[in-house]
Amino acid sequence: MFAAKKIIISFILPSGILVTFLFLLSFYFYLKNKIRTSKRFLFFSFLLWLFSSNFWINYFICRTEKNINPSLDGDVIVFLSGGNVDIKDILTGEDYLSSSSLERLFAVYRVYKNKKLPVILTGGYVFNMKADSIIARKVLISLGVDEKNIFIDDKSRDTYENALYSKKISDIQGFKKPILVTESLHIPRSIIAFKKAGFGDISVYPSSFCCHKISFIDFLPSDFHIHRKFFYEAIGKIYYFKIM
Repeated sequence: MFAAKKIIISFILPSGILVTFLFLLSFYFYLKNKIRTSKRFLFFSFLLWLFSSNFWINYFICRTEKNINPSLDGDVIVFLSGGNVDIKDILTGEDYLSSSSLERLFAVYRVYKNKKLPVILTGGYVFNMKADSIIARKVLISLGVDEKNIFIDDKSRDTYENALYSKKISDIQGFKKPILVTESLHIPRSIIAFKKAGFGDISVYPSSFCCHKISFIDFLPSDFHIHRKFFYEAIGKIYYFKIM
């Protein structure tokens, strides 16, 4: 029953619906004895199924993530923000951080509890959204982090600006080696950005991983969620490394 539920869900997602639609078109033209047209639709149906499945993209994600070497050797923890949502949290009175930002902030808190290092919170006002750093500061204080150990960057709008403003704060405070805390797929691009901003030695601590053990679900059509993450980071690395 569990397997059947997963299969049904995968085929009522947009990609699954389109795969089914193309397959039905192929079958329709086959019944009409239009074999070449039928084969074309069958090919496109198979191609969409293949590209929307997770098994092959998971291979590349795992290769990327297994090359990451977590380390807590540093003198300041840097939270790289991941956005927020326009819904109030009754505990803080601020907007909720996105699930990605919350994962990262929880990892920051774990590192802080272990190392007792100062924290730089990045993330400014993007379009009409509130600054992630301001929201994250309230969350950390509510968890018992001394506000004297928290430094705020409320101006940065992307990873490279996170790095630039973190460098400014670090130069003023005398921090030399940051511990970057973010999602594992985001780490390679973050390292490039922070090196371009002027940091020498950099440590990293992943807040989460996308790599997982393959199961039958990974051979079904998906919503392209991890595909988008992987290619977004891949394009970002090329942009930071080759263009900036």
